[in-house]
Amino acid sequence: MTVIYKSIDGKLNDPVLLEGILRLHQSIFGESAFLEEQMKEKKKLRIEIALQENEILGYKMGYELKEGTFYSWLGG
Repeated sequence: MTVIYKSIDGKLNDPVLLEGILRLHQSIFGESAFLEEQMKEKKKLRIEIALQENEILGYKMGYELKEGTFYSWLGG
Protein backbone atom coordinates (compact mmCIF):
# COMPACT_ATOMS: atom_id res chain seq x y z
CA MET A 1 0.00 0.00 0.00
CA THR A 2 1.27 3.41 -0.96
CA VAL A 3 1.34 6.38 1.40
CA ILE A 4 0.48 9.71 -0.20
CA TYR A 5 1.53 13.03 1.31
CA LYS A 6 -0.44 16.24 0.86
CA SER A 7 0.51 19.78 1.80
CA ILE A 8 -2.15 22.42 2.31
CA ASP A 9 -1.45 26.11 2.77
CA GLY A 10 -4.29 28.13 4.25
CA LYS A 11 -7.85 27.02 4.78
CA LEU A 12 -8.66 23.31 4.45
CA ASN A 13 -11.53 23.34 1.94
CA ASP A 14 -11.83 19.57 1.48
CA PRO A 15 -14.61 18.30 3.81
CA VAL A 16 -13.41 14.68 3.54
CA LEU A 17 -9.88 15.59 4.66
CA LEU A 18 -11.21 17.85 7.41
CA GLU A 19 -13.48 15.11 8.75
CA GLY A 20 -10.58 12.63 8.66
CA ILE A 21 -8.33 14.99 10.63
CA LEU A 22 -11.06 15.65 13.20
CA ARG A 23 -11.73 11.92 13.58
CA LEU A 24 -8.02 11.12 14.03
CA HIS A 25 -7.59 14.04 16.44
CA GLN A 26 -10.55 12.75 18.49
CA SER A 27 -9.07 9.24 18.67
CA ILE A 28 -5.67 10.53 19.81
CA PHE A 29 -6.56 13.44 22.10
CA GLY A 30 -10.10 12.49 23.20
CA GLU A 31 -11.72 15.64 21.82
CA SER A 32 -11.96 17.64 18.64
CA ALA A 33 -14.82 20.05 19.37
CA PHE A 34 -12.79 23.23 18.94
CA LEU A 35 -10.10 22.14 16.49
CA GLU A 36 -11.86 23.32 13.33
CA GLU A 37 -12.45 26.78 14.81
CA GLN A 38 -8.85 26.99 16.05
CA MET A 39 -7.62 26.10 12.56
CA LYS A 40 -9.62 28.98 11.08
CA GLU A 41 -7.99 31.44 13.51
CA LYS A 42 -4.39 30.56 12.62
CA LYS A 43 -2.48 32.96 10.38
CA LYS A 44 -0.87 31.25 7.36
CA LEU A 45 -1.88 27.75 8.48
CA ARG A 46 0.05 24.88 6.88
CA ILE A 47 -1.11 21.27 7.12
CA GLU A 48 0.88 18.17 6.17
CA ILE A 49 -1.22 15.01 5.78
CA ALA A 50 -0.24 11.36 5.26
CA LEU A 51 -2.93 9.24 3.55
CA GLN A 52 -3.27 5.61 2.61
CA GLU A 53 -6.26 4.54 0.53
CA ASN A 54 -8.10 7.77 1.49
CA GLU A 55 -7.56 7.16 5.21
CA ILE A 56 -5.59 9.78 7.13
CA LEU A 57 -2.64 8.14 8.86
CA GLY A 58 -1.28 11.33 10.40
CA TYR A 59 -1.15 15.09 10.21
CA LYS A 60 1.01 18.00 11.29
CA MET A 61 -0.09 21.63 11.50
CA GLY A 62 1.77 24.85 11.99
CA TYR A 63 1.26 28.53 11.40
CA GLU A 64 2.99 31.89 11.27
CA LEU A 65 3.49 33.02 14.86
CA LYS A 66 4.96 36.33 13.80
CA GLU A 67 6.65 37.56 10.66
CA GLY A 68 9.54 35.25 9.91
CA THR A 69 8.59 32.72 12.62
CA PHE A 70 6.77 29.46 11.90
CA TYR A 71 5.25 27.67 14.90
CA SER A 72 4.92 23.89 14.75
CA TRP A 73 1.57 23.60 16.50
CA LEU A 74 -0.16 20.25 16.49
CA GLY A 75 0.20 16.75 15.12
CA GLY A 76 -1.22 13.32 15.45
